[in-house]
Amino acid sequence: MAMLGLGAMLLAPPALAQGTAMFEGLAGQMAMTNLMLEPLRREAERRDREGATPAAPVPHVVTTYRADPAVSARVMWQFSAFVARQNNTSDVAAMEAQLRQADLPGVWRKIWGGDGLRAGDLVDAQASYFLINWIIANGHGDTSRAQTQAVRAQLAGIIAGNAGTPRLTEAQRQEMAEVLILNGTMQAMAYVNARNANDQAALARLAEAAATRFRAEARLELRRLAVTEAGFAAR
Repeated sequence: MAMLGLGAMLLAPPALAQGTAMFEGLAGQMAMTNLMLEPLRREAERRDREGATPAAPVPHVVTTYRADPAVSARVMWQFSAFVARQNNTSDVAAMEAQLRQADLPGVWRKIWGGDGLRAGDLVDAQASYFLINWIIANGHGDTSRAQTQAVRAQLAGIIAGNAGTPRLTEAQRQEMAEVLILNGTMQAMAYVNARNANDQAALARLAEAAATRFRAEARLELRRLAVTEAGFAAR
């Protein structure tokens, strides 16, 4: 993963520079996690309303999706509204214009494409999100392609084993993946900008936020994990 080699590309536009501070606080991250989990929440509510019984096991769980421009537009608007709130502005349209100019999905492809991650699969998006948070929490630079693919394989099994995954529609898979991609790329921007500026205070805040976030939401201690060619492993 060539994140640190893309330092200039990962610089946030001036108007977004302050916005990257949102990744230093847990409250903002909780709000973003709620946005990520919204498709699963809606599906659970639908099942409750309809009294649906759990789906029978399926031999193969689909995690891929064909991107629908309408879904992408909705995700970008929701993400822009989130960033705007964190920046204390109500001008969501202006924030969306700046985020589109930054081309976060394009930056994501450049960061992770060399490691074999591709848009169009929820697993790839989740793997990149776990890895960037691990990197930030531990103050590391890059991971290798073999390490990235091993983490992807681990998460593929976990996601496939989640009872809610087979019930996700293609649009819901896309929605979750694209929120992870946008959020993770903004986190990468915040981290690289802090490293380039040698801002140790910001790096410490970002690291603590990443560690606390995963401890609170995923019950994972990122600082007690190593990334190996067999995936995540206890230190």
